[in-house]
Amino acid sequence: MPVDDIKFEDNTETLELLEARKPRLGVLPLLDEELKTSGHSDLGYLAKLMKAEHPRLRRPKGAASKDCFQIEHFAGNVEYNVAGFLEKNSDTLPNDIKLLFDAST
Repeated sequence: MPVDDIKFEDNTETLELLEARKPRLGVLPLLDEELKTSGHSDLGYLAKLMKAEHPRLRRPKGAASKDCFQIEHFAGNVEYNVAGFLEKNSDTLPNDIKLLFDAST
């Protein structure tokens, strides 16, 4: 089977958007940074993310998009809603584990 005609999409820009630590923070590192700030919020994260001005990152149009962002992946645009992003991505231990650690000697 000839494979000369298979074209592979270069995902470098999308991967940089997701993971970049410098010069601007990417989607995931920025999420970690927002979790470290006092008074962090999902909409605060979104506002900081939108300042990144990346060619594959955009704000979708429409009334339901106030808490959403969109990333252009190889297969098309994917919309993400930031509601609950910080809570879902915090690395906190469950309370019963904290209590167990506090009680141990």
